[in-house]
Amino acid sequence: MPADLAVIAADQVWSRFPMFHARKKLAGRRLVANDVSWAVGQGRDVSGPIAALLLLLTGRPAALPPLSGSGLADLPAVATR
Repeated sequence: MPADLAVIAADQVWSRFPMFHARKKLAGRRLVANDVSWAVGQGRDVSGPIAALLLLLTGRPAALPPLSGSGLADLPAVATR
């Protein structure tokens, strides 16, 4: 997916689409893209490509393999709720 469009989509999911509950599910984590300039949240880091972070924001467990950081410890449990 084009990175510039993934940034727009990730911003929208984080700030405007409550149906995904991204802020609630990912509370206590800072999501940081390592391929574009994008970051949201506060807390333990979860980093990776913007495409994987967008999938994570929308509750897709397929996003987990390319991600890294201290915020991953219990992420599989919250990512799919």
